[in-house]
Amino acid sequence: MQGKTLILLIFSTNVCAAALPKRNKVLFPSAQRLKRNLDSNIPINPVFQKSYKDVELLYEFLLGGLKIDDNLVCSLKDEELASLRAAKKFNVIVNHIIPKDIADIRKLTYRLSKYVGQLKSEDFERTLLTLVFTAYQAVKFKGHQQDYWEESLVNLFQALKQDLMS
Repeated sequence: MQGKTLILLIFSTNVCAAALPKRNKVLFPSAQRLKRNLDSNIPINPVFQKSYKDVELLYEFLLGGLKIDDNLVCSLKDEELASLRAAKKFNVIVNHIIPKDIADIRKLTYRLSKYVGQLKSEDFERTLLTLVFTAYQAVKFKGHQQDYWEESLVNLFQALKQDLMS
């Protein structure tokens, strides 16, 4: 009798655990580890877009183009835009929060594929900036490496499209 009760208890626990909604993992763990010593004016978990004007400015930053050096440090090509105060926050996000390694980007795309619900605005923004970085890298590489970057680019695009459609 105790064996049947134990089996029933284990089975019911598994059913309840499967029925509960899965908790989403942190998509950008580096944002959680960001230290205040980068710049005292920038918060620990920076978000670039807080208004429609910020969205327009981000569009101008991306339209102006990015320079990516050999150490994967990103900077704005347009020096006038780069001198803006908002460019500091943008630089922190693209250089310290978004993943730059193909393995980390593939982990992100996997986490995005398992994500339940809509992305938070900061996660959407960071995913979009990761997509832009990935597009730059896909053009830079050739052969098998380019295939990995292109696959990640498509996966990031699909994740953003899925989020916008839900």
